[in-house]
Amino acid sequence: MNLERFTFIVESYGSEPERWPQEERDAALAFASSSDKAAGLLEAETELDVFLARFELPESPLPTISLQRPAIIERWLQWLLPDFNNLAQTLWRPTLAGVLPFFLGIGISFALSLDTDYQLTTEEEIYLAAMTDTISEERFYE
Repeated sequence: MNLERFTFIVESYGSEPERWPQEERDAALAFASSSDKAAGLLEAETELDVFLARFELPESPLPTISLQRPAIIERWLQWLLPDFNNLAQTLWRPTLAGVLPFFLGIGISFALSLDTDYQLTTEEEIYLAAMTDTISEERFYE
């Protein structure tokens, strides 16, 4: 047993030897009786243990936190999730919720892409043609 290990045991488990690890208790007690620094550390830790034993937390009412979901979200979830007892009649709801954004995105893309009058410049056409030739040549030589 050395002072570093004894310090760790006393600071971790307190000054009462009953709380110390069983396999190191005898060695720690022998070290405490043979070392002045260990005895001083044990005495300081005893004072701390007595102080902490006398300390009492003041009674204070803790605020209650209620985690309630709003009724709108709960009703929406009940409508969205299928009823497994009546699956044939309620399976369309989650299907609709999954497919609706897909069709909405398709509609928006058609609305945005049909009204374009953009023409490629000569440089852009040459660049795209060069990329096409490069890609086809790479595939040819593989």
